[in-house]
Amino acid sequence: MRTLPEPLTSTALLLRKTEYGESDLIVTLLSPGCGRLTAVAPAARKSRRRFGGVLEVFTEFEAVLEAGRGMWRLKEASLRDPFARIRESPLRTAYAGVWAELAHDWAEEGAPQEELYGLLRFALFALDRGEPAAEVLHLSFLMRLLELTGHAPALERCVGCRAPAESLPDRELRIDLGRGGVCCPRCAQGGLAEPFLLSRGAAKQLLWIGRGPTGRLARLRATPAALAEGRSFLERFLLRHLDRMPRSFEVLRQLDGGEAGRP
Repeated sequence: MRTLPEPLTSTALLLRKTEYGESDLIVTLLSPGCGRLTAVAPAARKSRRRFGGVLEVFTEFEAVLEAGRGMWRLKEASLRDPFARIRESPLRTAYAGVWAELAHDWAEEGAPQEELYGLLRFALFALDRGEPAAEVLHLSFLMRLLELTGHAPALERCVGCRAPAESLPDRELRIDLGRGGVCCPRCAQGGLAEPFLLSRGAAKQLLWIGRGPTGRLARLRATPAALAEGRSFLERFLLRHLDRMPRSFEVLRQLDGGEAGRP
């Protein structure tokens, strides 16, 4: 781990917070230059004047930290963007919770995370604004996170022989979740360890959503069924690369019934 300057000033997104002692908070931040940081916010619960109500989950603020014993100490927090509309809706809060938990689990502590920070900030900004739809944002975030971390599903070519997916004869693509992508009939003859059938339309939609300018996401016109298929695949694929099932996924499913495309 590299040596960090002290005191440290950085833009940050608040990923999670936990009560500590009688009046303190333990906060986990995502910084573009320093990755995941854990800090104690002294007297944050006792006096709202100290941090001015800045320490709400998903809020973006300018943080001033100093080195402490075992963790950072948050000295100052100046609000940049509260993303307050997210917390007005349980469903939007659940989507943001999934993204924040995934960012927390993948961010390296003490190392630059500019791309991950930019991805999470864009998703929170768009969710707060209400465009594009939260269901589309969810697919975009998952696809781009997988790409960013080097785990993107191989949807354009067979993971075995590299045959183009568009040349395969079947109406649905055979996906081996364990091998990370499409398997042609010949390479799948020995059986698939973790099979998943994905329609060609859903595969093309995911590639479109996961690439190119994020500004075009609002133009996507997809049926609820198509969004649900893409989400089912991406969540199964993502969980294949995680050590545990994020609790936030279950919260999201309880709120929306596990269905993408819902208003």
